Amino acid sequence: VQIAGEFAGSLVVEVSLDGEHYQAVGDPITTPAVVQLALTVKFLRVRVTAETAGPLIALFAGFDARADY
Repeated sequence: VQIAGEFAGSLVVEVSLDGEHYQAVGDPITTPAVVQLALTVKFLRVRVTAETAGPLIALFAGFDARADY
C-alpha cells in the first residue's frame, strides 16, 4: 500500500477475509509511506480517521505468490 499526497491527518490500513469484519494492520499513518502487508487477505481498505488538510492518495498493488504461472 502506498500512501501519497501532501496531507495532514491520520489513516489506518484495514484488512478482512469476508469484507464485513475489518481489523487494523499496523500503526496509524500520518505521513506519505509504503506499507508492506505480510499476510494474504481478500479485502483491503484505508480508513481516514482524521484529515485536516490536503489531498490524500492511496494506491494498492499485489499478487498471489502461490499462483501457478
